[in-house]
Amino acid sequence: VKIKYIIKLAQPIFFSKTAVIAVIYSLIFNLVFVLSFNFYLRAFGESVNFFYILFVLVLVQIAGILPISLNSIGISEGLGVFLYGLAGVSAETALAVMLVARVMLLL
Repeated sequence: VKIKYIIKLAQPIFFSKTAVIAVIYSLIFNLVFVLSFNFYLRAFGESVNFFYILFVLVLVQIAGILPISLNSIGISEGLGVFLYGLAGVSAETALAVMLVARVMLLL
């Protein structure tokens, strides 16, 4: 009974026009983020599956919110190097891609 009441209260928030627009912008931002990693990898001569890049970036972002280091410096790059290495990307290329992506994000 309480769950139905909570859902009824939250329904205007989750299905409001503002929430829908925010979700659409979030999806567009993340799609562009994944495509940019795809372009960075291709610029370094590597070809990785789009969905694997998406998988790696989700894990890197989750690891990035852990309060281990300042702005997840080193954590994101290390995990990216490890996970891209599992896809056959060399460690040097993976590190270069992760660093280029961090610089581009800061610009």
